[in-house]
Amino acid sequence: MREDVIESDHLRRARRVLSLLATHQEIADLVSVGAYVAGVNREHDLAVRFSGRINEFLQQECGECFSFRESIDALAALTDEIDEAVAG
Repeated sequence: MREDVIESDHLRRARRVLSLLATHQEIADLVSVGAYVAGVNREHDLAVRFSGRINEFLQQECGECFSFRESIDALAALTDEIDEAVAG
């Protein structure tokens, strides 16, 4: 992602979501076998907590259509929710 193509805030928000997505991938085996322990690593906890919301954001139903602005607003809402959880 390049800043000359998208706004810096959009880039920051996209990177935050991608980071949590990658973190969840890293611990997916622990989660799937029940070996994940909450409270040990804050980023892991956030990745687990928001994995469903992130996947909802990344997927849409057949026939659903969103404008670029709507997608940016949805990304902002998601990252605001994540930021609120961090501030907690």
